[in-house]
Amino acid sequence: MSKVAVIGAGYVGLTTAACLADLGNDVRVVDVDQHKIAQLQRGKMPFYEPGLAELVERNTKAGRLHFSTSYVDAVPGAEYAIIAVSTPEGEGGEADLSYVEAAASSIADAMDGPLVVVNKSTVPPLTGDMVSRVLQKINSRQPAAVVSNPEFLREGSAIQDFMHPDRVVVGSHDREAAEKVAKLYAPLDAPVLITPNIYTAEMVKYASNAFLATRISFINEIARISERVGADAKLVAEGMGLDKRIGPSFLDAGIGYGGSCLLGHETVLVRGGDAVRLIPLSQVFTEFSAIEDLEVLAWVPETRSVEYLPVRTATVRPYEGEIIEVRTKMGRRVLCTPDHPFATRKGVKLADQLGPGDWVPIATRAPSAAAPITEFNLLDGLTHVNLTRADVIVRPANEVLAGVTPRSLKPALAIGRAHNVLRAGAMRLTELDALGLALDRSTLKTARNGTEVPVRLQADEAFWRIVGLYLAEGHCTRDGSRERMQWSFNHTGEEDLIEEVRSFWARHGVKADVRHNLTATSVVVSSRVLAGFWLGVLNLGRNCNDARVPDSIWAQPLEHKRALLSGYWQGDGSWSLINGGPSVILECGTTSPMLADGLLRLLADVGVVASMRVGRTAKSTRDTYWIRCSGADQVENLLELVPETDRESIVASITKEKKRIAPTGYRREGENTAWVRVVDVKRRPFAGPVYSLEVPGAHTFVTTGSLVTHNCFPKDVAALAAVAEGFDYHPELLHAVMDINRDQRMLVIDKLRACLDELPGCVIGLLGLAFKPNTDDMREAPSVDIAKVLLAAGAEVRAYDPAAMERSKMLLPGVEHVKDAYAVAAGADALVVVTEWNEFRQLDMARLKQLMRRPVIVDGRNIYDPAVMKNLGFTYRGIGRE
Repeated sequence: MSKVAVIGAGYVGLTTAACLADLGNDVRVVDVDQHKIAQLQRGKMPFYEPGLAELVERNTKAGRLHFSTSYVDAVPGAEYAIIAVSTPEGEGGEADLSYVEAAASSIADAMDGPLVVVNKSTVPPLTGDMVSRVLQKINSRQPAAVVSNPEFLREGSAIQDFMHPDRVVVGSHDREAAEKVAKLYAPLDAPVLITPNIYTAEMVKYASNAFLATRISFINEIARISERVGADAKLVAEGMGLDKRIGPSFLDAGIGYGGSCLLGHETVLVRGGDAVRLIPLSQVFTEFSAIEDLEVLAWVPETRSVEYLPVRTATVRPYEGEIIEVRTKMGRRVLCTPDHPFATRKGVKLADQLGPGDWVPIATRAPSAAAPITEFNLLDGLTHVNLTRADVIVRPANEVLAGVTPRSLKPALAIGRAHNVLRAGAMRLTELDALGLALDRSTLKTARNGTEVPVRLQADEAFWRIVGLYLAEGHCTRDGSRERMQWSFNHTGEEDLIEEVRSFWARHGVKADVRHNLTATSVVVSSRVLAGFWLGVLNLGRNCNDARVPDSIWAQPLEHKRALLSGYWQGDGSWSLINGGPSVILECGTTSPMLADGLLRLLADVGVVASMRVGRTAKSTRDTYWIRCSGADQVENLLELVPETDRESIVASITKEKKRIAPTGYRREGENTAWVRVVDVKRRPFAGPVYSLEVPGAHTFVTTGSLVTHNCFPKDVAALAAVAEGFDYHPELLHAVMDINRDQRMLVIDKLRACLDELPGCVIGLLGLAFKPNTDDMREAPSVDIAKVLLAAGAEVRAYDPAAMERSKMLLPGVEHVKDAYAVAAGADALVVVTEWNEFRQLDMARLKQLMRRPVIVDGRNIYDPAVMKNLGFTYRGIGRE
């Protein structure tokens, strides 16, 4: 009997500990999660795995398996310490090495004699060397040998895999230590491969996972070709698998494997149809299937250019663990998982590999996104302020009613009403609609004595100046049903801005009151119609905290973007001399993170790389985002942002500079790229969804503050690809594998659309939720992506899974979770087989069909026979077979 300490009570650690204890060893499990250890001490499992609860109970009662939160309870006196810590990406992902490092450090603190430290966590090659350095640095008194012993456990059959392994792989620089680890597995009578160094054993795990993913992507590609030529992909795979050189494993066409990456609040510029919008990644995922030909602003590494490119896939998955905040010298920040890749000057690097020596790109001067809006219709915002067309009073242009008689307005208007309309020169908008009269040059209001506003506003420079001034100094208040828009300025020094706002509205026939109070002079326009447009169409926000740049600005010409920036800056910005001069800095601040993001992007569009600092002023309860523009060339580029009376002084000061020094922290490269230096990488705990986009061609997208980030790779293959690129090798096959996988999950949605014509209002049932049978693990489960896309498309989704219901309810609150497969089928328009649980193979198909509204089945796992299903009267669609 050996004494073994297992570090980590997650999936790999707990399974390994229970199995080793069952082989007769004295095993002590350590985990820093007090709640998890308390559960295990009470006999409750933290996750579902067939047979594990019984195994833990048997060995706990036998006194061979113990649980603790203290390393001191487990490591002293142990012969082996097995590191199996939970990592953010779980089994097979690019591990966050800080967990492994922390475990090694705690082991070193607690060890009191010779020890073999075994690494079971899936980590990149060379990690064993890091563990050795940590052990030596902290406790050089005690000899410790490090061995790599990668796990090959499959969720749902982990105990079987441990007790009856295909092979045991052990590798170390210390042959004696490797052989000692091999003896732990001697009772299993399994093939043992002892590698001559630790790197080879570490590499076996990555290579195995990547090869399996390659087979999956290959057969999925074959399935797509098979559908087009009328072949049955399942039989094609069976025929291939009979070849002993190939074998049948992992040749099941299906819906692919997973991916990861940024937090949902990070933003992107998307183009769909004629609209360009700045939205968070969480919204991109929600809308992805509903918008055809969705494009995102991307940066092309080969040409250093910026363009809108199609989004191939948008995914989400649950995540629990550490996230990383990448911080740059210019204040750009992005939150992501540790394994999220970034494009750097030295090639692609993962987030947790970034450091002060790395430079990442900012995209500048984005191309014209779409045809610019030249004129706005104020009626487009009625619903935002709960107005209907019947609530609006319209005064048509004089020539519209010239020569019109009361009788000519019949039968749309009664004769008495017609007289009133002609006398007042106004009518309800619904009456104008019924009469078919022209709306051009009309004015609108919602009360007899209400403020009249034009039906249309020109999107010219003057308009965008007023928008910028509102973002800086404006707010909109509600008094009952009244809506008042206000621009507030200082009593002195801003008289020109007060007059600019007042005269703008006066030119458009809108009454704008100038009101003086103790602290400010305000220009006030009271109009529900205008407020609906301002808040609903432009979406400018009611106050400074929820202000944002309007999406309609992204398609505007540069002079209009400059007009908005100048309006904002002259309303709320300032300029000053740096250390008394002669250098000049322009600065502004906002409490709205969305507005700060939009301003940084607008400045980048006009070629300026601004910096941002986040802080909180005294007595404030919110962060302020301070945006600064410095450098002589940049300040000269932005002279219209400061009052005209100050420009001469700024130019005079700049000309005194003996040498024009560019701001530190960034370097320009061509028209569309500025490289910014990484200054820090911060870690913090996180539990929630993370999102990914796949953008073929560029393999990047432009996120918050115009910072460029790389595509989000599927974890196993991506990890190996990242390792390869870290050694200046481009793994073309691995990238092809990832490209094929990105298409596969949305194939189910395409098949549903083809069978049902449209998804809104349809009831779709999901058979299975877990990412594979015999587990409750929802990490990277296709069901999450499929359900979210269906919900976003307007479908009703219900689902059943034998094990993963509780986890799914937290991830998919919009899905109705029901008691069994028959409850899923009741009234459904279609069923999707997502997880190939055995019980789904034994369903009463006649009963299933009778329960369904439309007998459509999309078999994402090819568990049914197409001919049998068609004979039963189902519309059946498999993957690569019909």
